[in-house]
Amino acid sequence: MKYPRIKPLTYDEAVRFHGHEGPFLALGYRFGSYLLDKFKSESIKGIAVHITIPLRTPYSCFIDGVQCSACTTMGKRNHSAEESCDESIGARVSGGEETADFAMSEKAIDICRNSPSMETAVKAIFESSSEDLWDRID
Repeated sequence: MKYPRIKPLTYDEAVRFHGHEGPFLALGYRFGSYLLDKFKSESIKGIAVHITIPLRTPYSCFIDGVQCSACTTMGKRNHSAEESCDESIGARVSGGEETADFAMSEKAIDICRNSPSMETAVKAIFESSSEDLWDRID
């Protein structure tokens, strides 16, 4: 049975789901929103995301952000994550017949790690363009 795509959570709902606001949550939320626009998913399993990331906080907060905005879940088996070899965040995304690889930009990681406060970092992430936050790897 094919279900229609559900409505993504708002960022405020994502913060409530996650438990607090933070830069990696915001970065993941922005990435998931971008994926929905890019891949034009029409069903709840229309896209699949495999994230390579340091599986420890604060990096792992990115995972919750993606799930909340892209409507991917481990339970539906269209969301997975594995430990990265370094401090980088990457993703392989499949939607329909298209597959694409992405890497979080140095600017995005710098915002998350080096902003003077979480609020400043979140604001900078939401004010940045998608092109400034991640790179598509072809």
